[in-house]
Amino acid sequence: MKENLIKNIRLGFFIIVGLILFILAIYYLGSQKNLFGSRIEIGARFHNVEGLRVGNNVLLSGINVGNVKSINIINDSTIRVDLLIDKDVQGFIKKDSKVSIGSAGLLGDKNVYISYGSPNAQMVEEGDVLPTATTASMDDMFSQVKETSMRANQIAKDLSSILSKINKGKGDLGKILHDTVLYHQLSTATSNLRRASEEVDEISTNISDISQKINKGEGDIARLLNDTTITAQFHKTLSEMDTASVHLKSFTQDLNQSQGLVNKLIRDTTFAHKVDSSVNNFNQAAKTVNGKLGQLKDNWLVNLFFDVKSDTTGSAKDN
Repeated sequence: MKENLIKNIRLGFFIIVGLILFILAIYYLGSQKNLFGSRIEIGARFHNVEGLRVGNNVLLSGINVGNVKSINIINDSTIRVDLLIDKDVQGFIKKDSKVSIGSAGLLGDKNVYISYGSPNAQMVEEGDVLPTATTASMDDMFSQVKETSMRANQIAKDLSSILSKINKGKGDLGKILHDTVLYHQLSTATSNLRRASEEVDEISTNISDISQKINKGEGDIARLLNDTTITAQFHKTLSEMDTASVHLKSFTQDLNQSQGLVNKLIRDTTFAHKVDSSVNNFNQAAKTVNGKLGQLKDNWLVNLFFDVKSDTTGSAKDN
């Protein structure tokens, strides 16, 4: 009987230890999920929960502030997710805070993320339905990665094809790399371009030197630009030209308004014809007189008279 008592004591001890451990485990799990604290329930509506499950964590700025209570399908395009949030953080969640679903890691469980709302917005209350924000899912990311990989493969194939053509001497670039004549032509063109650049630099240097000399007052151009005496003489010449122009204009006006010989010669065609006729008559008379004088010179009486007169004059001079 004593042995049975010892066995019962041992059994009771193990049972008590087990109950204590069970209670501690329940308390630990409850503290982790905040099952024994004060909470509020809020909701959010999604088109796709992306594998979210009941009991997953709810995070605010990376801090676990609750968990998912339930997930219910409302209709063919809306899913309602009810969340249990610690009442201690209720003041940090606003009515315009946005709820989104994201992964805890690359292959981790889905979590619900709540963002801070506007500072002036009202605090969230029991039963409120918060707006949601759409985030890129892992499927979308993998799809983008796959599309990017396909594009990269296509680019690699295109580059391989281009390099193959270049190695075979096809295309302009292939000809440049393999055609020695074209290479020498390009080399010559490059040399000519370099010489042209050097000539341009030399011209720029010369222009700079000329500018410096002009600024220093050296040379005729500098004297024209800086010598006030030459400038004054130039202005004086212009003034005299203006005065001469005025005088010429006045003379022209006087000539146009006068009734003198010059004006008649210029404007009166009748008078001009008369003058022209008189000049022609005078020329004709001069020709006639010259002809008569020539005939008179050939007359023997005139020649005899001049010969006798010449002898008489010579005798008188000898006496």
